[in-house]
Amino acid sequence: MMASKRQLNTEAGEVIENVAQHTIAQYENSRKGKVWSALGCEVDSLDILLFICRADGRMLEAES
Repeated sequence: MMASKRQLNTEAGEVIENVAQHTIAQYENSRKGKVWSALGCEVDSLDILLFICRADGRMLEAES
């Protein structure tokens, strides 16, 4: 088991007990994290659509 190191957030003046957990929470609360979270449930559909578009080299209205 690795010893946990505490860090200091100089912007907020808080001690961070778990750096990994804090970093993940910061990302999830960021704009980018929220967008990826929202797209998460549609990733398979987007992958299939991207494959079809690449296969025929065009994107038709019916495919979107």
